Amino acid sequence: MFEQFFSIVPTESTIRTFGATHLLFLSLGLLIAYFVVKHNKKGTKLIKFFTIIMLLMNIGYYVWHYFSPLSVIKIALPLYTCRLSVYLLAIGIFFNYKPALKLGVYWSFFGGFCGLLFPSIFDYPFPHFLQIINFYLHTYIFAVASYYLFVEKIGMTKKDTKFCCICTAIFLTIAHVTNLMINSNYSATMRTPGALLKVGITIPSGICLISVIVGYSLAIIVQHKLIEKLELNKEACYDSN
Repeated sequence: MFEQFFSIVPTESTIRTFGATHLLFLSLGLLIAYFVVKHNKKGTKLIKFFTIIMLLMNIGYYVWHYFSPLSVIKIALPLYTCRLSVYLLAIGIFFNYKPALKLGVYWSFFGGFCGLLFPSIFDYPFPHFLQIINFYLHTYIFAVASYYLFVEKIGMTKKDTKFCCICTAIFLTIAHVTNLMINSNYSATMRTPGALLKVGITIPSGICLISVIVGYSLAIIVQHKLIEKLELNKEACYDSN
């Protein structure tokens, strides 16, 4: 079991999108986020604990890649919004740097949910370290984002929305340039990701970058409208500057 859990030899995934294991992970992820929001008396102490666990798992992720035949440069750089969100949230939480915290929260809320809904299917039989860390990562960022949006009411002003859209476009462009240089597919700016292909969604390669930027921007705007609708802005606590 130990050898299978940390196996570095790709075989075939036993997880199927919307199969029993995926639905179990999805349900568990949503329940954890609900628990963090509903039972928030410990507040940021619990969030900091989850963050430390996530950072330690990230170290383990890179150690695993060091011994695996997979390219760290091509698939393991933090050039996905979800991966970068982990570091943004950590900076915001431990150093109280609000721009990093806000950007991390805005990316994490819809990014974490989408990551749970359409998970990356790694070519390893379940259970495997990559599957567990992928599940924990998206559960972590979704739960933390939910906490700051619904409990701390971090808010999302029009200025925040503009800032987030600009940062997203810049980040995705950087990811795309990197993809062109090393023939990778970070943030799906070159090709439709496998998780979407498995459910029949295909994006023409020539418009992947534009599609991803537009998709992210729309998600950010919808998130802003939702926060306004639910009256979750609390500007006294989280200044936009």
